[in-house]
Amino acid sequence: MTAAFFGRIHQHARISREGDVWYGEALLNLKRDLSHKVKAYTFETFGATMALIMYELINLNSGSHAYLTHTGAIGKLIYVRGPELHKSYPEKELYLEARVLLIANALFACERTFLDEPKWKDVPWEDDILAKSHFEYLVDVFADIPYFLQEATHVNVLTSAGLPERPGRRHLLPQVLERLRMLGELQKSWYIKYSTPTWQVPIAAAASHDSETIRPPFDKSVYFTDMFRAYEYCIYHATSILLLLLYQDLSFGHVQPVEDILPGRFPNGSIQCLAGNICRCTEFLCLEQHGARGYIVLQLPATIAYLAIDKKSPEALWLYDVCKRHARSKGFGWGDFAMDQVTPLSQWMASCRDRQPDSESDNHLAAMQPRWARNSEGCAIESTSVQSRAALPMRSNGSQEDPERSLS
Repeated sequence: MTAAFFGRIHQHARISREGDVWYGEALLNLKRDLSHKVKAYTFETFGATMALIMYELINLNSGSHAYLTHTGAIGKLIYVRGPELHKSYPEKELYLEARVLLIANALFACERTFLDEPKWKDVPWEDDILAKSHFEYLVDVFADIPYFLQEATHVNVLTSAGLPERPGRRHLLPQVLERLRMLGELQKSWYIKYSTPTWQVPIAAAASHDSETIRPPFDKSVYFTDMFRAYEYCIYHATSILLLLLYQDLSFGHVQPVEDILPGRFPNGSIQCLAGNICRCTEFLCLEQHGARGYIVLQLPATIAYLAIDKKSPEALWLYDVCKRHARSKGFGWGDFAMDQVTPLSQWMASCRDRQPDSESDNHLAAMQPRWARNSEGCAIESTSVQSRAALPMRSNGSQEDPERSLS
């Protein structure tokens, strides 16, 4: 993996070829261990499988299916191991890393993943529920979206073919709305747990801006107390984009504003504005101090935002440019690769773009300004009232507290 990374960064063909040879040998060893009835379940085998996926991320190229095949194998290994084997570290740490990769694959395929089952959301934390982080609750919501996409795309096929509507469709929209409600609760609890996680920086002061051709579609970047807060922020926005598109798609043009249905629960905004907020994170995540990890964190939400909006929009052009530049300089090309692929997700999102309401004539999703609008002053996310109650148990200095009591 080191040879492959060095060879890609420095465009050194011989070292890259050496990495390919060593990778082939590692795969043979891994195959042998996976066929062993004891070694297949060990942490060493699980760890080796996760390490080798990084090689595929480094060597992604158009038309290659090796990354998808390897990620699918990781999913099968985790499933066979069962949730009980991922309750303690270091196995749990690898599970948490793999969870996002598997959900991302399921999203692009619009296919349900076993990770939406309650046991995979509960069992790894059942020995210490307070150890479940805000981010992991957010990923719980994220894990449900592949199922919604699978059902929604099937519904659309039936509708376009003139076939009768399935009885289950009417139950799908309330489930999407429930996840939007959960996002609203998570947004409140985020500000209860982290009082000032973000601030704004004029782009002239953002040291990482180096594009010569594409100007940023924002006046101020969003900076964070640490990179993980930025990751939460971006995944939150990507999840919001997908759920709002699902809500709009399932409503078949009869869209009632989410704010009317869930008043005060979710900060409404157009898909374009949500994508714009992900754009505003690019400066911080691509700072040199974050190395390749900042760009790795950015790739999935940036790709989702890019696919959701007009490709000629300033936001789309900016995200595409950022991912292209940093794929070359950081050595990881997942976002650069995914933006150009035709997938079930990209096709569905393109159909959603084609059916977007006219923002000038319709007061639906496309016309609504979010509470953390691009040009707003102050925090990027509006702080909620101190009376807001977090719906989910969160850690605060190592213990669970009632948010109202802890702030009184």
